[in-house]
Amino acid sequence: MNLSVENIVTFVGTDGYGLNADLLLDGKKIAFVIDNADGGEYHYDVLDKEKFQKVVAYAKTLKYQSEYFQGEEMTMDIDGLVCDICVKIEKEKTHKKMLKKTVNGFMFLSSDGKSYNGFSYKQSLKNLIAMYGVEKIQAGLDDARKKLPKHTLINENLAELGLK
Repeated sequence: MNLSVENIVTFVGTDGYGLNADLLLDGKKIAFVIDNADGGEYHYDVLDKEKFQKVVAYAKTLKYQSEYFQGEEMTMDIDGLVCDICVKIEKEKTHKKMLKKTVNGFMFLSSDGKSYNGFSYKQSLKNLIAMYGVEKIQAGLDDARKKLPKHTLINENLAELGLK
């Protein structure tokens, strides 16, 4: 099923974050999604009832591991499916932002994939290597790795800079 969520707008509500978004099936908008951030269920302004019902039925065929019930396998619903898609999109956007920061430093992703830790400088790594040499910058990177042993370095520019 080619399901996607677009035009996501998030905001802070009375019970966490809320969102407004378009729900698409095979590239066509089938509903407008509203999470009021009030602790309740999502609301859907359905544009194509037949396709929307197919998505609801599909969601019920999916399973997930509950964080709240000791990893018990639970049945997905439409709200959970939409939420998972939105979370994936937001993680991808955050990762792209973090990759941009690697020009001026080193960026690490935690082992659980939920947080980033960075070491940034006022100049680009390329300029720092030109000023101090690759050995000194490599030593700084090695120290950063020791401080964050369970994190993964996400820099994609190491080879071109002569770093490991």
